[in-house]
Amino acid sequence: MHAEPRAGRPLCIPPAPPPRSNFDVLNVPDTLAIAFWRALRTVLLWTVTPQERRARAFRAPTSNTLDVYAGAVAEAPELAGAFEAFAELQRQPETIGAPDVARACHAVYAWADDRGLLETAAHFSEAAAYADPEHPAYAVDAGWICRRVHVGGFLGRSSAWYQRAFARSVRHRSRHDSLRALTGYGALMQELGNLSEAKSAYLKAARRAFRTGRKRRAAVAHHYLFALTAEHGELAEAVEHARRAFRLYPIHDARLPYLAHDYAVFLLIRYNAYRPALRLARPALSKMEDPDAIVMVAGTLAWAAGGALHPDQFDSAERLAVKLAPLYRTHAASALAAIALGGRVLGKWDAVRRYASMALPLARERLDRWAEATSLELLAAVERREPPPPEGAPDARALEVSRRLAARLYRWRGRGRVKRPAT
Repeated sequence: MHAEPRAGRPLCIPPAPPPRSNFDVLNVPDTLAIAFWRALRTVLLWTVTPQERRARAFRAPTSNTLDVYAGAVAEAPELAGAFEAFAELQRQPETIGAPDVARACHAVYAWADDRGLLETAAHFSEAAAYADPEHPAYAVDAGWICRRVHVGGFLGRSSAWYQRAFARSVRHRSRHDSLRALTGYGALMQELGNLSEAKSAYLKAARRAFRTGRKRRAAVAHHYLFALTAEHGELAEAVEHARRAFRLYPIHDARLPYLAHDYAVFLLIRYNAYRPALRLARPALSKMEDPDAIVMVAGTLAWAAGGALHPDQFDSAERLAVKLAPLYRTHAASALAAIALGGRVLGKWDAVRRYASMALPLARERLDRWAEATSLELLAAVERREPPPPEGAPDARALEVSRRLAARLYRWRGRGRVKRPAT
């Protein structure tokens, strides 16, 4: 991530990644696919055409184009305003404002993202960032959605968008967008295995947020720092970051159940402390609304229940995760691997083989390194009937944070919670 400029030096804005030539937006009904393709092609041409040439580069939409857009609106009435803007772009290409074009693209992005159409969402999110390059929020969203696609060079594009978003937000003094860019970039670097860069971005976000009175954003950064340090064995530092996140999150914040889950899986279960993990995973699951998160937490609950030798709770969590995993694939590989780990403690070797075998191809498809490594390890353990390590316990300080999280979850009502916490 580029550093902020010193006094008297202009801030260099990194370039946006070049537009992609292939429009993989055809994973929707034909009526929508054709309309999306036409709209995206039109917007991208508009963004690269100088304003003084736009009147000559475009012509009014034909009746065929308007019919295509009308058919798309019949399929997706929520996008009526967006398609009207795309038509207006052709009618008045030299006078339509960049914010109007960007908002139309962003509407399609949000619609597609809500339906899991990530490639389509990525195309239109990037188009919004091209259309209104001065608005850092669009670049942050482009970085976020490209990070989630995980195929075809999108991760490199995510890095470029996040760096551009941070520089733009600093220039425009948008503290909110600068913090989103930093935490998103840190998460991307963590996924790519660049741990020092990830840690640097998270620390920068935490300090910047706290310094400017944005305690909730500081909590998010410490939450990410907790997961990063716990995953790599830095136990004392992980507990401290979790403690800070817990203290900074509002009492009923939407992310609190996620912190409880992450504390259970990254710290307690990884150190074989299954019983305290179970006391966090069980209430965390009851607080989740996002199906992708439910799959993830159900897998964790199965792992903790198996480790704590509660087969009934293992079975119910297993059924829930297996039912949802084919429909919500974001965390499916990790959830299936977690079920296999819980089954291993209970001696359910057939289940271990089945779930590890199911998780392995999904992990490779989603570039989930933990799920892939865990599945391979479990498949080898099945052949040797190798028992799991014995149950353990972290130190008193770590258990105290766990108890406080459990108590907070008990009182948590989710005021103002969002469908999916995003960075």
